[in-house]
Amino acid sequence: VSVPTVAVAGPPAAASPTADALASWQQALIAWLDAHRSYPAAARRRGEQGAVGVRFTLAESGEVTEATIQHGSGSATLDEATLAMLRGAHLPAPPPSTEPARRTISVSIRYQLER
Repeated sequence: VSVPTVAVAGPPAAASPTADALASWQQALIAWLDAHRSYPAAARRRGEQGAVGVRFTLAESGEVTEATIQHGSGSATLDEATLAMLRGAHLPAPPPSTEPARRTISVSIRYQLER
């Protein structure tokens, strides 16, 4: 399973954290997604693969308040597994003094079977 890419939307902050703090936070998000993603057994058995584009809103505390599929993988099972991973989840919180307090994040989660 490949590592997801993270794109954070929002205007730059007036009192923004250092670039290193943002880079560390993004790496923490990637690590969280990688650690919490699971390949559904039913999808494995059926040989389903694909990338799920998902957008979620992250509160200042790190809580996911909303998640939606931007583009499906072609497998409802993989799409639902991605949403289930994010529903009510608590991800690493953004660095202090980042704006906006809520962030919209877009990621692509790839499910690929090894051959």
